[in-house]
Amino acid sequence: MRSETVLVTPEQAAIWLRQNDPKNRRLNSAHVTELARQMRDGRWRLTHQGIAFNRDGLLTDGQHRLAAIVRSGVSTMLLVFVDCDEDYDAPIDQGSVRTAGQVLHKSTKYIAALRGLSMLENNSWGNGGRLANAELLELSKRYDEEIQTIYSHGSTTLPGGIVSALVFALPIAPERITKLASQIYTGEMLSRGDPAYTLRGWLAHGPKHSTADVVLAGCSAARSAITQEPVASMYVAKSGYHFLVTKRRVLRLPNTPGPDLVPSR
Repeated sequence: MRSETVLVTPEQAAIWLRQNDPKNRRLNSAHVTELARQMRDGRWRLTHQGIAFNRDGLLTDGQHRLAAIVRSGVSTMLLVFVDCDEDYDAPIDQGSVRTAGQVLHKSTKYIAALRGLSMLENNSWGNGGRLANAELLELSKRYDEEIQTIYSHGSTTLPGGIVSALVFALPIAPERITKLASQIYTGEMLSRGDPAYTLRGWLAHGPKHSTADVVLAGCSAARSAITQEPVASMYVAKSGYHFLVTKRRVLRLPNTPGPDLVPSR
């Protein structure tokens, strides 16, 4: 078995796909789309995991990576193995997939906060979308200090969606948002109308809330804390989100969605 690092063009990838072993598993289009997105965004990295051809010249491993190169139109560096044993596919792809938390060494709630921040940055509410570990790592680099600030005034047990909303609002009014984080966690010295009181009640009752709804509820609570207006009921709408976006634009904060994503009102 021999190996070589090769810059694989979309044309070369298409040729190699025509040599695909018919025994290979069915191509997963969603996985190809995700890999292609990473390649287009410049997030693809060369690793020790390559593509492989057996001694008959059939592709036994790497069809998804090659299909993604074709779909993305981006030439990509891959490690290419040739002259592999006929049954080379037997011992590969048997390990468990590493979760984002395992890669970043963070809790599931921390990862949920990053997914919520992706929603807020992109006005995308499909539970954060399918984010690659590299994207989550970038979000962690941008927001880790703010997340730790919220944790220090609340707790690491706060729902990830709430943390993401508070992090998004933090630069607008730091003292009011850190106080809100503490109140949401402890529930102490609250009365009806306090955003923390209303949010805690909303989280504790009713059906299981979606990630997007939790993020938007956190935005509504943050808006009430900033404006110091009482809130009797927690409405899951984008009005709180739009308020925070507007305030962030005035402050010219980075990673705030522009008018193309969130039109001005």
